[in-house]
Amino acid sequence: MAIEKDYANNNYWIGGRGLLNQIDANGNIIGDNYSLSENGVINVIKNINGNIYIGGSFSTITKGGHDTISANNIAYINYLDGNIFPITDGVDNGVNDSVYAINISGLSYSNLIIGGGFTSTGDSGANILNRVGIFDLNTNKWSNIISLS
Repeated sequence: MAIEKDYANNNYWIGGRGLLNQIDANGNIIGDNYSLSENGVINVIKNINGNIYIGGSFSTITKGGHDTISANNIAYINYLDGNIFPITDGVDNGVNDSVYAINISGLSYSNLIIGGGFTSTGDSGANILNRVGIFDLNTNKWSNIISLS
């Protein structure tokens, strides 16, 4: 199970096996329900600049029972309209195995850093190091990680 506070609305996002919901401080579900592919699990939820990034083990996400997208283990929910988007380089999306950690870095908070059980990103040309990947939110490209050892 994963929980993340939505500070803009003073609500919470809660995810786990098969579902993701936004709830208010009283535990009431707000807005659309999001469901995952069969046996899908959300391991991590991260609020970054108002968008809700989710990582786990899933291949699709459905909003409200009717809008389904393909998203391999990582996606985000747009804070303006609640629509779901895959993390994609324009060719492939996501990573080839589970995501357990999401964070942000860079001067303009443009580097999405993810960690998990994966060995490759959507762009097979990008290098990962010790199951960590970096996705540039400005260019929508996976960045190479260079080992300093």
